[in-house]
Amino acid sequence: MATIPRLKQAGRRVAHWLSLLALIGTSVNAQAVNVYVTGGDLSGPLATEEIFANGDLTGTVDRPSTLISREWSAEYIVNNYDVIVIPYNATAPDWNTVLLPFLASGGGIIREGYITGGNNDTLITQQFGVRYTCPDGSVCYLPNTPTSGPSPLIVSTVAGLTDGLTADFTPTLGYFGSWNAALSPFVQADALGLGIVTYALQGQYSSGRVVFTQMAPDKYATSTGTPQEINSYNFLKNAIQWTASSTVAPDPNLRFVPAVEGLAEADAIAALNARGLVLGNRWLNQSNWFAPGSVQVQTPSAGAGAFVGDAVDFVVVDTPNGAPVVVPDVRGLTYAEADAVLANVNLGRECCISGYSSTVPAGQFITQYPRAGEITAEGWVVTPVMSDGQLVGGVPAVKLMTQAEAEVEIVASGFVVGTVSFQNHPVIAAGYVIDQMPYYGTAAAGSAMDIVVSAGPAGTVLVTVPGVVGQAQADAEAAVTAAGLTVSVTTAASDTVAAGIVISQNPAGGSEAAEGSVVTIVVSSGPAPVVITVPAVVGLAQADAEAAIVAAGLTVGTVSSASSATVAAGNVISQTPSAGSGVGEGAAVDLVVSTGPAIVTVPGVVGQTQTAAQTAIVAAGLTVGVVTTASSNTVTAGSVISQSPAGGVSVTEGTPVDLVVSSGPALVVVPNVVGATYASAIATITNAGLTVGSVSTITTRRSCGVVNSQTPTGGTSVQPGSAVNLVVTRTRTCNPL
Repeated sequence: MATIPRLKQAGRRVAHWLSLLALIGTSVNAQAVNVYVTGGDLSGPLATEEIFANGDLTGTVDRPSTLISREWSAEYIVNNYDVIVIPYNATAPDWNTVLLPFLASGGGIIREGYITGGNNDTLITQQFGVRYTCPDGSVCYLPNTPTSGPSPLIVSTVAGLTDGLTADFTPTLGYFGSWNAALSPFVQADALGLGIVTYALQGQYSSGRVVFTQMAPDKYATSTGTPQEINSYNFLKNAIQWTASSTVAPDPNLRFVPAVEGLAEADAIAALNARGLVLGNRWLNQSNWFAPGSVQVQTPSAGAGAFVGDAVDFVVVDTPNGAPVVVPDVRGLTYAEADAVLANVNLGRECCISGYSSTVPAGQFITQYPRAGEITAEGWVVTPVMSDGQLVGGVPAVKLMTQAEAEVEIVASGFVVGTVSFQNHPVIAAGYVIDQMPYYGTAAAGSAMDIVVSAGPAGTVLVTVPGVVGQAQADAEAAVTAAGLTVSVTTAASDTVAAGIVISQNPAGGSEAAEGSVVTIVVSSGPAPVVITVPAVVGLAQADAEAAIVAAGLTVGTVSSASSATVAAGNVISQTPSAGSGVGEGAAVDLVVSTGPAIVTVPGVVGQTQTAAQTAIVAAGLTVGVVTTASSNTVTAGSVISQSPAGGVSVTEGTPVDLVVSSGPALVVVPNVVGATYASAIATITNAGLTVGSVSTITTRRSCGVVNSQTPTGGTSVQPGSAVNLVVTRTRTCNPL
């Protein structure tokens, strides 16, 4: 049957669909078909590629990864492909902004397996899973059942689509329950217990053709496999060329959403209207990246498919009209801290730029725009850049830094400054970085980072950067200044460029830069000096240390001495510079040599309090040794009775000094004098080193002059000289006192 290939929209498409009438009578197999297969990061066979590799169809097959294809617009797909194959388990592109516009352009779509999500709601209204329960209770599958054997397929003839098909289709993933009337069943099965069920649909939808099947030929078909696999292979081949052969003219109402972000709102609306589209919802937002009154965000995005009369939503940048306010400094703050500081002056925070930093910890702001101290309007926003941490190899975030700050950060992060270019910006002032590449992630040490610096609003004066490489530093600085630019000078060693001559510059000579912006020149400091690693000599004998220093190409510097309790006399205690340092050839290494332990005089601490004695011992360079206690009738409790070594003795530094500390006078045991005569009791108490306290009497019928009781009682330990109170007996006729 003669067919007409669908109209292409790009350069390889014909200017008008009617011009293809001349192709009537051309064989379908001779047409080149360009196929886009979704889900390129899924594993499994690639039946579509095999069809084209075998020459069964001519054209191209692209199976990009999801990471790549998610950036493709409907306009790009329409302009480059004839058929979209959506394999089993692959994510389908959006129905409204990609698939439906693709069909409206005359494209074909093949959708395998489960029809999930809302993308196909206009076509598929109900489907069922892969199995059901047979009347005998067993599990049955389509089209074959374990109880009845293969269920014969009912294949309705569709010219070009069902040619040569047999009843061998596997696997069957399920079956359809209901569908849009635009689709017709063409593969069915007489399923036991279910009657006739459908698992393949086809139809003309809009200007294109669609095939929906609950089989998965792209995943399971091969040209040399089982009968089932070969049948699926032929079916997939038929489906590709059938869907690519629609004879219906593209829908004249098909449009592609224009790119309007950054345009003034009036210009953006005019661009929509020029394509038959209209403005939908409109929201206001604050931003430092787009000019007030311009479109910041559009939905759908540029390149999405649409139809005449469809709406595109805008987020438009508001105009700052609040009272003037001074911008606070939020660098080094967290989100919460910055929000609190900004709220105090009625400012907000714009989200979200982040990246790694060589100095700022994760979770704190690296820089901000506008800068602290500048004037903005109340109710407006400050745009900060958040640190994701200090990561070796991490691409530093330099957006919104000045050019000079950015170049310093790039070098500090282990990268080199690449191309510096300038671009007008409606909001960001001249001299600030507005873009960088790479913008995130990690990169090898020494990789180049390109930056784009704001040249200010359109109309900012741009000047030509003079080429100063090879000039003397003074001449180069004069040339840069004369051009209306600012010069920044760094130095680097060079074995080929003489000292004082410019090695390189950035931006390059001949490039355009904003007037007053920075040109960095690198000036040669001459050949790099020989760097020698200082040897480790601490602990060596002085002679050996000096020999090692000389052998390394260095010189022995100042040699001083110091006592040491740990380093033997004559050995090196310390060295300057330290071991492992890199120094120039012939550099001096200073040494401190041990004289052995120092000799110190033991301080006399007898009679001092324990605390004062220990302080004096430590201050003399000695250590406190064993501390014991003893009673003393002459030394106050807590003071030192004796020391060893004695005060005035010379000993080595660090020697321990033992102390005996007074616990006060020794205690006396009170004698038991109850029952003794009064005279005898007095003598006993006095002889024990105690005194007789109060003496009272008690009348009794017993003998007179005998101690009846005492306080303290006998056996009690008391301080020497303590008083013992007595109670003595008396009778009516005898009083011993």
